[in-house]
Amino acid sequence: MNTDDATSRRLEIAPSLRPDVLNRLHLLMLEHNHLARTFKTAAASDAVHVTWKGDDDMEAFDVGAIIAQPGFSRDIVVSKVSDNRLHSINANNQYYHALTYPLLFPTGCAGWHPNMVYGQSEHRKISLCEYMRFMLMHRDVPSHVQRCERLTLEYICDAQAQVEARELHFHSLAIQQAKYRSASAQRLVSEINLRHAEDIGVPVILPCSFTGSPKYYHRLYLDAMALPRRFGKPDLFITMTANPSWPEISNAIPGDSNWIHHPDIVARVFLLKLNAMMEMICKKKLFGNVLAHCHRIEWQVI
Repeated sequence: MNTDDATSRRLEIAPSLRPDVLNRLHLLMLEHNHLARTFKTAAASDAVHVTWKGDDDMEAFDVGAIIAQPGFSRDIVVSKVSDNRLHSINANNQYYHALTYPLLFPTGCAGWHPNMVYGQSEHRKISLCEYMRFMLMHRDVPSHVQRCERLTLEYICDAQAQVEARELHFHSLAIQQAKYRSASAQRLVSEINLRHAEDIGVPVILPCSFTGSPKYYHRLYLDAMALPRRFGKPDLFITMTANPSWPEISNAIPGDSNWIHHPDIVARVFLLKLNAMMEMICKKKLFGNVLAHCHRIEWQVI
């Protein structure tokens, strides 16, 4: 769309926005974002069907709409469609974040992709989790992403969903599913000599190694219940509450922002203080020798 039509459409969605700011942002995007220019060029293009691989030169193709084909790993098929539907781009593509959050990445810069490596190394690849840690790390001056508050929170949630989706895809592979089976000890002993071990028991959807799965929490519960059985009833029940007014938090966030828009800083400071408290109790023996301990972290926003 041209600038006026695009602004009118955005005002229909969010009437409280300022038209002059929307016009300015639209023009800035067309001037500095090569992805925006590509989409604008595609509107007048006669191309019917183009296939674009994520590592291709962005300036060398025309697009009309992005269609995601079935399957986790796939190319991005770009074609003109008549159903007026928007289709999602593959989350593994290096331009996924730039296309999803143009205000966070106004220049359309490439982001993470599965083949991203450390320096000149061809074997040490960077995971999405490692890449997001790099993006969220606060340095001397807050980055543009760290200043966008609520939009940044959406970006962080989206990235976490990507990380979890990749892990779930790994566990859904047939070769992995064949390893996840559950059986009682009695059944295992009685049937181990009758057939192959991999055929014993029933399949398990997610193993205990997947954080947040039922078996993960069940394992933690069994571990916690084993402690009083082995060492007797606990002597101390300690509650530690995070305080968003801690100077370590206030000094780390941008001066014109609020702690609620920086959960990464709050979590990092809280974890450091938690580790310091546990070191004082366990290693420095504030209350005497510690035979065993366990803890749980809960999140509440008041």
